[in-house]
Amino acid sequence: MTDIDASIASRKKTVTDIDDANEIVENLQIVEEDAPVYFRIGECFMLQTCDDIGDMIETEKKKLESELSKYEVEKKSTESEMNKLKVSLYAKFGDQIHLERE
Repeated sequence: MTDIDASIASRKKTVTDIDDANEIVENLQIVEEDAPVYFRIGECFMLQTCDDIGDMIETEKKKLESELSKYEVEKKSTESEMNKLKVSLYAKFGDQIHLERE
């Protein structure tokens, strides 16, 4: 569950960063549509036009949102299974067992 929460937080941060980058590119398009922009992927910088970068950003955002959706479904499924197990374990052991996350 902790790994799923970490993955969700990571994807949400990346989506927020992509939204910020998209806003910057849109502002550059207003100033000069064909302006070349340096786009960084890892340690590599590429020179692209605002339109190309906008398309790349949208593609990446859709991919991350689908991954985020997948992780949220997995989280709900895991929580459901954990709740079922808690009920059966508390029924069997009562107050002698502690199952809550801290």
